Amino acid sequence: YYSYGETRLGQGRENAKEFLRANLELTLEIENKVREMANLPPGSQMPPADILDKALPSSADEESSEELNED
Repeated sequence: YYSYGETRLGQGRENAKEFLRANLELTLEIENKVREMANLPPGSQMPPADILDKALPSSADEESSEELNED
């Protein structure tokens, strides 16, 4: 399980990603805490879901197949 404090985000990476997409308020809270720890200014909004999907491949298999298709 992926957890944030007492909140369970989901079992497995994909379920946690779906939970965060559905709970943008919590997602922004997490993002701002990460930014604070990295000495970056707070984020004001989330990037569009299509950008998140490209940045976060759903599995290693899909990532590998995308790399092969680029050639």
